[in-house]
Amino acid sequence: MLSQALSIYQLTNNAPARERRVRLLYNLGEIDEALALCEEIAENPQNADERYFSEDFYEKINNKKKRIVKRTTQALKSAGAIDIPIMYRYQVELGAIHYYREQGFEAVFSENEPWRSLFGLLFWDIIYDMNVKAIHNPLQRVPSDFFLPDFYLKRSEQLLERMKTADTREAIEEIVKKTYHEKLGLTNVLVSWYEGSLEKVLTLISWLTPEQIHAVLLEIAYNLRENTRGFPDLMVWNETEYAFIEIKSPTDHLSSRQLHWQHFFLEHGIQSRIVRVRWIKEAETSNLAVN
Repeated sequence: MLSQALSIYQLTNNAPARERRVRLLYNLGEIDEALALCEEIAENPQNADERYFSEDFYEKINNKKKRIVKRTTQALKSAGAIDIPIMYRYQVELGAIHYYREQGFEAVFSENEPWRSLFGLLFWDIIYDMNVKAIHNPLQRVPSDFFLPDFYLKRSEQLLERMKTADTREAIEEIVKKTYHEKLGLTNVLVSWYEGSLEKVLTLISWLTPEQIHAVLLEIAYNLRENTRGFPDLMVWNETEYAFIEIKSPTDHLSSRQLHWQHFFLEHGIQSRIVRVRWIKEAETSNLAVN
């Protein structure tokens, strides 16, 4: 019932309706319409899934005889690899952390948490601004528009003004530390309270320029539902360099959101990469240690 399904998906543009429409148009033989919709999605994607779907499917339509490899698969295949003992097969990130520490780096599990905490601490008063009229009762964990486009639209002036004020690393650190100690233990859906959480945020700030920090935080603000996830698993650094690293086991896949942040970081000069894990047995580990 392809035509009936198409008529239903045409009732909304919310993801993943447009993706479904492209597939249905293609299966119905409406190739030009499918291509046009792919172009429309590519120009204004609602999330990373839409973005990479439109690019991959557009290429698929134009290269009928050629097998198309998804961009997420291409990125994963081209990534470098490290050797980790197979004893870490159920704790891949932990194995990677030990690997980098043995190489002389500091390494911690980061993923989304320090970025979310940075956003929550730097903009705490703006998020929970009573004048925006998105807080309706004292027990509300998030503003009612938190996951809507209205969040940024209603607060854009305040957010941009805060960034003007926080125009140096020192200024950003000062606001973050002050908010952390003043609000310690209070509920904020973005901020984690545990020993060492503030140190992760401060380490992140120490390696990035204010312009890089602002770019990431604005990207988060545009779409809090989508852009508070997909960040690389690890933060790794030594005295001279740093990197955010997305770790992938041999059976793991790269998501569109993870690829989005890899591309975004590259565009803004933030050091980040994907690293594949190769399992090695304990005997091989012993041989490596001897060598």
